[in-house]
Amino acid sequence: MHLSTSRVLLLFWRAVRLKCPNCGGGPLFHSWVKPRAHCPSCGLLLERGEDGYQVAPFVFFPFSKTLFLAFDLLFRPATTDELR
Repeated sequence: MHLSTSRVLLLFWRAVRLKCPNCGGGPLFHSWVKPRAHCPSCGLLLERGEDGYQVAPFVFFPFSKTLFLAFDLLFRPATTDELR
């Protein structure tokens, strides 16, 4: 898998904006602490079977969720099974 700098920056830019790192769509959260199950735009499953997305303090929860999702997508791109 080729990780270009532009791809890395794009994924993290989307995540910092609390958008889906995969497609840039959203919103990904019903409320500050309640994420959706899937991206409403591309259907990406937001729980990808990895623990640790929600260990950040309450204040940073949405950012930790999307940033860790972006990091995960860098190394494990979304599969068709994870897209609705």
